[in-house]
Amino acid sequence: MASSRLRLLIALSAGALSASSPRSAWADESEGARLFREGRALLIAERFAEACPKLEESQRLEPHGGTLLNVAACHERAGRVATAWAEFHDALAAARAEGHADREALARERIRALDPRLPWLTLTVTADVAGEGVRVTFDGAEIGRIAWGKDMPIDPGEHLIVATAPGRVASQRRIVARESEHQIVELSGLAPAPPSGSVEPAEPAPEPPAAPAEPALPSPQAPSGRRWVFEAGIFAAYLNGDLDPAGLDTDPSTVSVTNGTTTASCAAIRCAYALGRQGSLTGGVSLFAGYAAADWLHVGGRVLAGPRLRGGAVFATGPSASLHMWGPLWVGASVFLGSASQSERSGTVKPESGYSLASTDNFSMTASSGPAFGAGFELRAEILHTERGALAIDTQPLFLAGANGSAFLLPLGVSYRWR
Repeated sequence: MASSRLRLLIALSAGALSASSPRSAWADESEGARLFREGRALLIAERFAEACPKLEESQRLEPHGGTLLNVAACHERAGRVATAWAEFHDALAAARAEGHADREALARERIRALDPRLPWLTLTVTADVAGEGVRVTFDGAEIGRIAWGKDMPIDPGEHLIVATAPGRVASQRRIVARESEHQIVELSGLAPAPPSGSVEPAEPAPEPPAAPAEPALPSPQAPSGRRWVFEAGIFAAYLNGDLDPAGLDTDPSTVSVTNGTTTASCAAIRCAYALGRQGSLTGGVSLFAGYAAADWLHVGGRVLAGPRLRGGAVFATGPSASLHMWGPLWVGASVFLGSASQSERSGTVKPESGYSLASTDNFSMTASSGPAFGAGFELRAEILHTERGALAIDTQPLFLAGANGSAFLLPLGVSYRWR
C-alpha cells in the first residue's frame, strides 16, 4: 500500500519538467529533464540510493515544485524523514505559488504523516563554553548561536556533534537518533589546549559519520510512524428511539385502578406501560484504541458511553476503522454491540379493558433495548496538530436495534488522538 501511494505521489507530480518544457525526443531534452526522468524511474523501482542524487541535481539545475515533491518522496522512502519533512514544506510553498491544489494537498498529507516520526535534537551550550570564537558543528555543518537551545528535527541515524574554540581542545559527541525520539545534548567544559612546546600526540580532525552504503528502508507493506493509536473524547448528543415495552420503576401495587365499583392495583390486573416522550440530551465519553495499519488507516476498537439527561443511558462497543480522506478530514465506521435505555417520570399506564386509573399521578418508568446490535459512522476534522497527535471535532452517529426496540444517538464532540 505504501508503494501504491508513492506511485500516486509521483504520478501527480510527474509533469514537473515535461509540463514546462515539452520535448519531442529525449535527445533534445535538457540535462535537468534527463536527470528527472532517470531519477523518477529509479524512484518507482525503489532504488533510492541512486534516485535521490539524480532528482536533487535535477532540482538544482531546473528548480520546480513537482521535482521537489519527488525529491522529498525519495528522501522519505530512504528513511531521511527530517530532510523529507523540510522539503515537503518547501514543496507546499511552491505549490501555493504555482497554483497546484493537488500538489499542495499531497505536501500537506506527507507533512502530517511525517510529524510524529521526526527525531528531535536540542543542543544546549553551557556558559563556560558559549564564549567568543566557539563553533558548534553538526555532521560538519555549523549550527548558529540562534539555534542553540532550540528543538531541531534531524534524520534518523548516527550523527557527530563537535564544539571548538580558540585555545581549547575540541569536544565531540556521537549520538544515534531514532524516529519519534527527542534528545537533549549538553556541551560543556572545553578543556584548555596544552601549553606551547609540550608534546602531545596529534589528534586527527573529527570526521562526520560516513553515510551507509544503502540506507535502511521502511518496508513497503509496513505502516510508517508510531504503530499504536489512542483517542479520548467527550460528546453531547441527542438520544431518541422507539423502545417498548417499558417497565414501572415502582411497585405496581402503588398504581390504583378502578372499574367504577371496585378499586384494585396494577399488581392484581394487567397493565401496560409506555414512556411517551423518549428523546432527550445525553453526554458521555468516546474512546478508541487501535493500530496504525498505515499512516492513513487506523483500525481498532471503540467505546461510546454516557447517561441520558432525563434518565437512562447508552453504551456501545465494537470494532472500528478510521480512514484519512484529505486535508483534516477523516471518516470511519464501526459495528457495535450495546444497549440503550430511557426513563421518564410521566409515563403512560394503560390498565386492562374495563379499568381506568384511579388517579392522575405521574409514574416513573424505564424502557431498554436489551442487548442490541448496530452500526456507527465517524466524521472528524483535525483542527490542531501537535508532536504527539491531533485535536479534532467529530460526530459519531450510531443506531442500535434490540428485541425491545431501537435507539439512535446523534453526538457532537471533541477528541484528541495520540499516534
